[in-house]
Amino acid sequence: MVLFQTSHNKLLDQIVQTYSNYIFGIAYALSQNREIALETVQDVFLALARKPEITKALAKKESQKQKAYLATMTHNIFMDVISKQAQQERIMEKAANNLRVESFSDMDASIDAMLLQEAVERLEEQDLEAVDYIMLRFAFDLSVKEIARQKKLTASAVSKRISKAVNQLKQIQKEMAGERNE
Repeated sequence: MVLFQTSHNKLLDQIVQTYSNYIFGIAYALSQNREIALETVQDVFLALARKPEITKALAKKESQKQKAYLATMTHNIFMDVISKQAQQERIMEKAANNLRVESFSDMDASIDAMLLQEAVERLEEQDLEAVDYIMLRFAFDLSVKEIARQKKLTASAVSKRISKAVNQLKQIQKEMAGERNE
């Protein structure tokens, strides 16, 4: 197995060195955004790293066929990246809408909502997956079973991840309270 991994790593390294600029060029042409292009390139190579059989088959093809395959792969992964980003933006927008103030009598609730939103944004910088679980459970009011089905995990695993995310959020809120008191 180690020998296979070593040969796979060598093939993957060769593909990365040969085609990273080519793949970046395609991704950048599609997105006109450097960060999205870099994320797409990274995801292309991660996909190849996870599937040694594809890397091995790709290495055997002639240069033009390699380019065609990688161009198609880059386009498909770019579409996935854009889809994930759009989904995250929709989740954050819905959460923000749910946190908006209905009236002036809700001023305390408004302040709490703004602080919660800031805490969620800080958590998003640290752990995007944690925010995803919090939003699905609390902003979209999905049950643990529904989230488990969507994420293809056990309900127990989802429950643990939600609990961990909530604890992370509480910790961030404590840190924010400390910052305000300084």
